[in-house]
Amino acid sequence: MTAEGVPHEVELKYRVADVAAVAAFLDGPWTSALVDVTVAEAPMRIVEDRYFDTARGALRRRGFGARLRRTGERVTLTVKSLAPDEVAGDIPADALHRRIELEAAANARLEPGGWPSSPARELVDELRSGARLMGQFTIRQRRTMRAIEGEDGAAQLSLDEVEVVVGRTVVGTFAELEIESTEGGAGLLRRLARVLEASGLVSPATGSKERHARTLVDQERAAARVRRLPKVPRS
Repeated sequence: MTAEGVPHEVELKYRVADVAAVAAFLDGPWTSALVDVTVAEAPMRIVEDRYFDTARGALRRRGFGARLRRTGERVTLTVKSLAPDEVAGDIPADALHRRIELEAAANARLEPGGWPSSPARELVDELRSGARLMGQFTIRQRRTMRAIEGEDGAAQLSLDEVEVVVGRTVVGTFAELEIESTEGGAGLLRRLARVLEASGLVSPATGSKERHARTLVDQERAAARVRRLPKVPRS
């Protein structure tokens, strides 16, 4: 929590080029130099995130992104602020990201009136101003997770293999390593960042998964428009 009482997400985000190499690194004694830090493997999860907005992008224009996350039978609504770089297109200085994050129980329908009352639902209603919500794309993730604890905090690490889906079509894939503070502090994350970056296996993510997925969706739509252009007959 911040002093104003608004929940924030504090996490490290890295792009991963070689998932097998990073997985092997994480299976080894990678935190051995941090004598107070312990790592415990958590279950692998399949996560499906459905991102949505209004037809005119009301949420995004007001600085927020929103999704419905399905994990097993559970559906969670998440609303996050977009960092300045998400709006302006700039690259963040490092891998540490801080964003407003509201979460609440929901269901799979894009009808806020059917979701349980919560600050997250109220924010969606305020942002959309009565406009209908529409699904934009889905991110499917295979998450290999680990719980991390140290003297200066606790965190959840996830190595994510991601598919970006529009309708029934996979328009792109990528992999990412995230370490999210479970207590809101950055001390432990900074120490873990030095170890991870020294490995040479990861690079700071230049934005959120949503931003990267949106780029892949836009590229596919542009390519589809080119494919639909009439072919000029050869003379």
